[in-house]
Amino acid sequence: MAQRLTEVPGVYLPKNILQRMEEANASGNAQEEGVRIALELIGRIKTYHKQGIHGIHLMPVGWDEIVPRIVVEAGLLSKDFLFNNTSQEWNNAHRIEK
Repeated sequence: MAQRLTEVPGVYLPKNILQRMEEANASGNAQEEGVRIALELIGRIKTYHKQGIHGIHLMPVGWDEIVPRIVVEAGLLSKDFLFNNTSQEWNNAHRIEK
């Protein structure tokens, strides 16, 4: 998917990210490397607090079930939310009652 993104008009993928993904793919670890890259980028974006950035757009392209993990591990949503991934809609997040 990283290679395909380089072919999409208007999308810029830095060479170091593409190289990381190619190396991870060769070692059979592309999905985890993609998650690490997403978490790193979200972490950097969070440092721009109060500079006009009000959110991020996650587009997992065929891997929707990874979204809750990324959102929680990035610290964007507390762990006391439960995602109902039986639905096609991610609007089904519910606070877990204690």
